[in-house]
Amino acid sequence: MKKNFKRTLAKVMAVALTVALAGTAAPEADAAKKIKLSNKSITVTKGKTKKVTIKNVKAKKVKKLTVKSSKKKVATVKKSGKTAIKVTGKNAGSAKITVKVTVKGQKKATKLTLNVKVKNPVAPKVTAAPTAAPTASTKPEESAKPGESSKPGESSKPGESSKPGEPSAPVELKTTDIANVQLGGKSASDVTYFQCKDNVTDVILNEDAQYGGVYTYFDVVVPNLDDLQSIKFDFEAVAGDVGYKNIYLLAGSTGEKSGDKFPEEFNYDWDLKKFTNVDNVAVDMADISYNGATLLEGNEIEIDKDVLKDMDLVDNKVRFSIFVNVAGVQGTANTEYKISNIQVVGKTEMKDGNDAPGETIDKTATMQPEGLISLGKGSIAIGETTSAEFALTNGGLVGAAETIKWSTEGKGIISLDVDPNNSAKVEITAETAGVETISVDVTTTKGKNATIKKVFKVTEEAVVVEDVVLNLTENNVVKVNQGTGQYKGGTIDISALIAGVDLANYEDITLYGTATYNGEELETDGTAFMKLLNSDNWNNGLVTKYNMMNSKLADGVACYAGESTSLATSLAGSKSLYVLFQNGATLDEGDLVITLTKVVLNAKK
Repeated sequence: MKKNFKRTLAKVMAVALTVALAGTAAPEADAAKKIKLSNKSITVTKGKTKKVTIKNVKAKKVKKLTVKSSKKKVATVKKSGKTAIKVTGKNAGSAKITVKVTVKGQKKATKLTLNVKVKNPVAPKVTAAPTAAPTASTKPEESAKPGESSKPGESSKPGESSKPGEPSAPVELKTTDIANVQLGGKSASDVTYFQCKDNVTDVILNEDAQYGGVYTYFDVVVPNLDDLQSIKFDFEAVAGDVGYKNIYLLAGSTGEKSGDKFPEEFNYDWDLKKFTNVDNVAVDMADISYNGATLLEGNEIEIDKDVLKDMDLVDNKVRFSIFVNVAGVQGTANTEYKISNIQVVGKTEMKDGNDAPGETIDKTATMQPEGLISLGKGSIAIGETTSAEFALTNGGLVGAAETIKWSTEGKGIISLDVDPNNSAKVEITAETAGVETISVDVTTTKGKNATIKKVFKVTEEAVVVEDVVLNLTENNVVKVNQGTGQYKGGTIDISALIAGVDLANYEDITLYGTATYNGEELETDGTAFMKLLNSDNWNNGLVTKYNMMNSKLADGVACYAGESTSLATSLAGSKSLYVLFQNGATLDEGDLVITLTKVVLNAKK
């Protein structure tokens, strides 16, 4: 009985142990099967790059991703986000790529390997025309006549046959017009204006819709990727952020679940000077650039088809974006650009992948003209004169000023003399002491109207304007931590300190304080830029920029030089006034600390 009981118990324990072991081993086995590379081996041409994706794991679940090449002289590898790698062929040979993926919730990384073969580019073959000797089966009457081929369908006219060593006739390329451009990105609904009509796409950005958060795109049906050649288009930079820009050709998949789907925002790494979450498919990466408002016609970007071939495409569709990384506003102008006459060039005709353009967005319909009256002086004495000028600050949205009419309340305190050559300018003469309101009635080219007003003061005696000294004791320090990349920094808001001050009476603003880098006095060229802005956007409403090389803020730095416009005009429509400290290089030796102790508004003399 005991013997049988022991045998039975042993069998039960053995079964339980087997089940337990199977239960603990299964998850590891399943995890190993789930995560894998899209390819076990690839062949790359020297100088080209191929993308390999990591399947069955979402980017948000990837805790760590490491990649390594066994032979960097043969092939190099780099991460492309958290679920893909890019392999570049360097020299002919073989190499092994090791990929380690650590998923959140798992301590052990999954190791994956990819065999890479790199081959040299194949030189174009040049075939010589064969010279066949007569055979017994060839009769004299069956031989080809001059200029004819001996096989049906291969006849050629005199002068068309290729001589030995001559290249074959070039392939005739075809173009496909793209009319149905769409608007995408997380900020697409926030744009001020979008319209695609008659092969012209017009976009106006703003502070809420800018950079990679909004972009235009179009889909192309491409039955054979080898047939693709290039994208042609016209581009017009109209207003706003138009200085020193590159035009990129980005591409992805139309598939919603594809790893190559366009992201909600294109991320550009300013240090690496490249996009990190979308593929640039231009052969020359960024071979079209411009500076200033201009029209560029007949642009053409050659497509790197090898990059497209590695994408997870759906229904033979490729999604393209002709993209410029721009801020929404520069100075007082919204950034506007137009892309037109888009054509896909290839060996065969393609097809527009959309049936209609994206829906029009027009937030300018309810906008009214905004502007300011810039005074030569804020107030003058009886008998003195000064000047005034009207500037429309949102002309790009509501149309340019078509008519400008000046007027007063009729109190007889001042008289206005309009410049006969420029209706935007007047001369003001003080007649008697008091306060008078100056008005400008403006009508724009888009039929919009508004009245802009400015209060002007006349005194009995000459006005003496003194410098305004603002001593800063709090909220006056900016610290930029070590490791911070370029074009990053911090702000000190001085708007509350100058509230109520008529900037028309002042030439510039001088800043005093200290600047240290790694605990020592700042003396490095390009380490920091200092700017005076009318918003917290580093390139919006720029008044001036100062390179703090070998400088001592203790000696004072004039942050406005009184260039082509007045201080008041430059800070037009400011919601806030900021002093921004922007480091111009990666801080790899320590922290950058700037402290303001005093701000002086320098009076006009």
